[in-house]
Formats: sequence, C-alpha cells, structure tokens
Amino acid sequence: MEHTNHSLYTIIALVFDLRLEHGKIENREKLKPVEAQILSESQLEELERLVCSKIEASAARDLLLHPMSSIILYRWDTWCPSTKAQDFVNGLLRTDEGLLDFIAGCTLPPGTFFIAKDTPHVRWEIDLKTVTQFVSLEDVEPRIRKIAAEMPPESVDKREADALFTLLKSYDDEEYRKELRQFEA
Repeated sequence: MEHTNHSLYTIIALVFDLRLEHGKIENREKLKPVEAQILSESQLEELERLVCSKIEASAARDLLLHPMSSIILYRWDTWCPSTKAQDFVNGLLRTDEGLLDFIAGCTLPPGTFFIAKDTPHVRWEIDLKTVTQFVSLEDVEPRIRKIAAEMPPESVDKREADALFTLLKSYDDEEYRKELRQFEA
C-alpha cells in the first residue's frame, strides 16, 4: 500500500506540472509553447482520465490513509468530470466514523518547530480549501463538537483525535474563521 500511495501522489504532482505547462491550472498562463510541451493536448487528457480512474480505485481501498489525501481529494474533484469525489465524501459524512475519517484525511502532515532549545512542538493543520470544497463547516460544526465531547479516549484513533481537536481549536480562532469565510465565499 505504501508504494501505491506514493505513486498515486507522484503521478498527481506530475499531471499538475503538465497541466501547468498547458495552461490548464486556474489563473495561470501556458508556461511552454506547444512545440516544447512534453505531451500533446490529447495525451494529457488521456493521462488525466487514467489518473481519475486510479484515484477512484484508491478511494475504494485506502485513499484516506494517504498522508496527502486532502490534495488527492481536491484534485479528484477539480480534474475529474464526474461527481464521484463529492459522492465519496457524502458517503463518508453519513456516519460519525466517516466524518472523522474525512477530517483526519484533510489533516496536513504535521510540522515540528522548537519553542525553546531542545523542546519540539508538533503543529497540525487542517486543509481548509479541501474541507470547504466538500462541506460547510458551519453545518457540521455542532456534530463535530458532539463527537469530541462524547468520544471515549481509549477508542479513538490518535490521528483522528488530533485532527478533530485541531479543527475545533482552529474553528474557535478568529483568524481561522476569517480564513474559512474566504474559502466558503
């Protein structure tokens, strides 16, 4: 699974660069003239279709376990001409466990910084752009708080708990709420 996950993200990063080269990324110009592009327009479209099918297959298995799952979900929704990404997330949101999986999947890999010499602090962040692309946090916030209040500590996956409490902490922060309104507008 680890190699599959890395290869999926790698191909998405490659396709992003090729789309950039073709001027298919929002608010960007073509970076290269047609004769200097690695793939033709039709070849890029075929590669995009293949990537969409690979993401869809991964969603059926283990997409949310990938450390970059929020980016993969975002690309699936923006590049693929179906509602399958939204349907996938809507299916997750039907249950509390699915909501936790989604929030955990939208947690960016933690960064470590030092508050004082030799005192590491791990900082978690939530990928707001992806979360708000699929769900309004205003709508799910009461449900998230209820889950957090009722969750027995021994039964919760650490990744999910870190994601949930990071989201709630961020949600209560006024700067975060300003950022959130920017994405939901």
